[in-house]
Amino acid sequence: MRLLNEMVVDGVQPDETTWVAVISACADLADAKLASSLMNMLNQRSVKLNYFVKTALIDMYAKSGDLAAAKNIFEELGAYRNVVSWNAMISAHTSVGDHLMKVATQMMNVITGCLDMNVMTD
Repeated sequence: MRLLNEMVVDGVQPDETTWVAVISACADLADAKLASSLMNMLNQRSVKLNYFVKTALIDMYAKSGDLAAAKNIFEELGAYRNVVSWNAMISAHTSVGDHLMKVATQMMNVITGCLDMNVMTD
């Protein structure tokens, strides 16, 4: 966080890649208060939460023990869910000992549906 503050003080505005790096660093600390503080900062700065940032947030919330927040962000992704976001949710459920099979079944249903609709390509 210190380096992020220095960056901003120097007049360099963080972009989505910067936020993913910061969120990932916070995720490794598994601190719920820090996760909440970071989310407040993102909201105050009106940071665009693209699917890279949202996937990092899923990981951060999962590691800090807030599976509900991780699931909310995952749901917000909607049609933009991809293998990385699904993996983050599977990992989230595994890390808190939740219903991994339910998530895996959902993922398989989505994949099967996409295959049936010929949405997926090689």
